[in-house]
Amino acid sequence: MSAETKILIVEDHHATLDGLALGLGSQADFKVVGTATTSDEGLKLLKETSPDVIVLDLHLPGTLGPKAALEAFRRNAPASTRLIIFSAEARIAFIQSVLGMGVSAYLLKSER
Repeated sequence: MSAETKILIVEDHHATLDGLALGLGSQADFKVVGTATTSDEGLKLLKETSPDVIVLDLHLPGTLGPKAALEAFRRNAPASTRLIIFSAEARIAFIQSVLGMGVSAYLLKSER
């Protein structure tokens, strides 16, 4: 039996957050260890839960802008933590910039 993958979800739209938590949490090998609606709450939960994966929206309420939030999550996460950006931001230059910051994946909210 393999260990569960611990997931932290940071998303400010409650319907999306609930859908992600329900969908990911229903998978046998996944465990949602926390959800947050601001970058500040997400960083606090990151320190408390040490997730294997962070699903992160970049446009969040809180004290940090998108790139600063990404840098803070990357800096505070264990080296083995995978960071997946889940965003509606579809500008190619922005996506390329974010991918160059050490994220594992970039998923558009408009994709199925």
